[in-house]
Amino acid sequence: MKQIGQVYIHEFNISIADQREIFDLILRERTDNQAWLGCQTNGFVTEERTYSDNVLSLALNRVLATTEMLLNELSGTDRPVKYWFVGLDPGGSILWHDHSQSDWSSVFYPHNIEQGDGGNITFNDGTTIRPSAGLLVLFRGCLVHKVRAYHGVTPRLSIAFSRGI
Repeated sequence: MKQIGQVYIHEFNISIADQREIFDLILRERTDNQAWLGCQTNGFVTEERTYSDNVLSLALNRVLATTEMLLNELSGTDRPVKYWFVGLDPGGSILWHDHSQSDWSSVFYPHNIEQGDGGNITFNDGTTIRPSAGLLVLFRGCLVHKVRAYHGVTPRLSIAFSRGI
């Protein structure tokens, strides 16, 4: 894991087949959740789940297990991690927010975002990260962040994680 500002980065070695499997799985789970309308435009978020809820795919299971281990390692305690799927359609963005109900949060990107398509995650400490396949970004829940407008052709998909206080 490397540190950039107040953010930690872990890179998974993820195959093209695993990228496609997770991408397709997230699209199948797509729902419209009205609770997020104040924070997100042109997109969707699914309901929260826990890692033990169900194994949706072997590729996703590896991401979930490693993320839970890293978040617990950063915090020094062992607590369950919740996750949910997030998607932005072209033109979508996510406004400034935090995960103050969590001590640690993270986001995983299952596919590449083309240079110039936007969709970068920006933190209030000035750190900006461009999503790429297999990238896991870990940060304290109180760190305020947003997702800049996304202008790609396919949805910008991610898996968000939160480790409760």
